[in-house]
Amino acid sequence: MTRDKLFPPRIIPGEIAPTRIPHRPSPAQQPRDYPRPAYAERFRCISSACEDTCCQGWSVPIDQATYERYRSTEALKPHLGTLIVLNTASPTTADYARIPLTATSTCPFLSTDHLCGIQKQLGPEALSVTCATYPRAISTVAAEREEALNLSCPEAARLTLLDPNLIAPIAPSSYANLRSAESQLAIREFVLLLVADRAYPVWQRMYLLGILARRLETLSGARTVADWADANPTTVAHMLADSTRIAVLQRLRPLMDDIQPQPAQQLQLVMELLRTRISQPPAPPRFLECVRDFESGLGCKTATCEQQILTAYADAHRLYYEPFMLRHPHLLENYLTNYVFKNHYPFTHPRDRDLDLKQDQPDAETEHLILCVHLALVQTLLIGMAGHYREAFDSTHVVKLVQSFARTFEHSKQSQAQIKAFLRSHNLNRLGGIALLVQTPAMLE
Repeated sequence: MTRDKLFPPRIIPGEIAPTRIPHRPSPAQQPRDYPRPAYAERFRCISSACEDTCCQGWSVPIDQATYERYRSTEALKPHLGTLIVLNTASPTTADYARIPLTATSTCPFLSTDHLCGIQKQLGPEALSVTCATYPRAISTVAAEREEALNLSCPEAARLTLLDPNLIAPIAPSSYANLRSAESQLAIREFVLLLVADRAYPVWQRMYLLGILARRLETLSGARTVADWADANPTTVAHMLADSTRIAVLQRLRPLMDDIQPQPAQQLQLVMELLRTRISQPPAPPRFLECVRDFESGLGCKTATCEQQILTAYADAHRLYYEPFMLRHPHLLENYLTNYVFKNHYPFTHPRDRDLDLKQDQPDAETEHLILCVHLALVQTLLIGMAGHYREAFDSTHVVKLVQSFARTFEHSKQSQAQIKAFLRSHNLNRLGGIALLVQTPAMLE
């Protein structure tokens, strides 16, 4: 079977080759056009039609500027101190006050028609920054404002996952003459190209990205990878050129092909992570439904031995999950692409830049391993769900799982800390750990 190659040439149907080579500006004259997450601009809230409203399950942070406006708003002044309370534990300008949830875990301003009462009465300009921007994940990258999406929103998950052409095709030229301001964008571009390279199975793409993360961490030393990259564009250019040659020529393919899956240990690790998270409520009902489907697909409650579960895991992968994903490879690729944009991967996330990184937790490698844990959870749960739904397994189940997973894990600071501790305690902070986490159970097929 012919597979796509990394950095494929751009071919335009019907294009006629020129009779002479046209003049082109030199790389130093022509600014690069790096990929940006333009797809987020298409997001539109579906309001009361949403199957998992963001006005339920989360207390709402109120930024200081919004709180000050509420103090002078007659319709809201009576609710200060009751429905809108100051954050006395750890106040920040972004989390200055909170709207506590009701006994049914909903925002007290959510109307009976599942619309925001504040917006209905006072207009969208009265919303806090969090409510006004969600599910958009806004950041500034290379002096430009970007918007990715939080896939904890069902509509954002559909828009992102289901689009087979989520971002425009990337056709990079040489990284020579790389400018300082372009270093982070160039690294991210290479990451996105590798994420989409179907010459490798998904787990091998993650393995290769792990090598890149380790190399970035080694080169950056005591500095953050982002600061080092900005200060060393020439070194970044050489590193990316070398990484490109390795990927295109598949120099590490024999090594990766020799790595054997360990489905028993993989399942054990994933189920330990699931138990840890679910044991600490609240756990979103939609995610618990997905977990039940996963357990049903593997026969967890009826199996009399571990081998029965492992056999069901391999069968679900071979018969239902893999055939579906081969027809729809963009689903996981789009999840990973949005993750790269949303989390500023492979650099330290902006929310963590002011934190002191421990010596045994270098930022690029830690960011990559967290991504691998998320991917392992998503893949493994989907394989079990495919075993439950069998021929009926489709993209609606993928959207439901990814959305509810994002809501359960990605918005929980406690979960992120638990994942880092989990990686250390199980000695997974290494390249072998990546393969163990994200390789599929082909060995049993």
